[in-house]
Amino acid sequence: MEVVSVRESPSELGLGKEQLLDMLYKMMLARAIGQRQWLLNRMGKAPFAVSGEGHEATQVGTAYVLAPGRDWVVPYYRDIGVALVMGQTARDVLLEFLARGEGISSGGRNMPCHFSDPKLRIVSGSAVVGTQILHAVGTAFAGKLRGLDEVSMVWFGDGATSKGDCHEG
Repeated sequence: MEVVSVRESPSELGLGKEQLLDMLYKMMLARAIGQRQWLLNRMGKAPFAVSGEGHEATQVGTAYVLAPGRDWVVPYYRDIGVALVMGQTARDVLLEFLARGEGISSGGRNMPCHFSDPKLRIVSGSAVVGTQILHAVGTAFAGKLRGLDEVSMVWFGDGATSKGDCHEG
């Protein structure tokens, strides 16, 4: 693993203008979707809303190095930015949020903000806090046993660190 200095310019990190603009766009889109979710919830059109506000840069930045369709991601309910980077659209995220049958994750049957898409290798989360850590370990171990060149990445909040699953994973 290489430690990178924060003083290095984006070009020194191999990031071009188009990539930086795409990252910024996805961060801003994640924020806009999260704000719309809160608004729809307050209007009574959605029963549940969870904000990822303030997490957009870490979500997009960490997911951006992954290869959609090759690498596995196991997000948690705040990870709108991760879902967008991996290939889901704002429409995909909002259809599931509103429990619509056209939703690609579960046809509206999953809990809102539980992103998933087998083609994009987004693993569906559980409503139980922290269990996604074990799912990520499982996908990583399966890839290792098969000798595959893939990464499994998981995201979780501070609440997950107080659960046994965090320490077992």
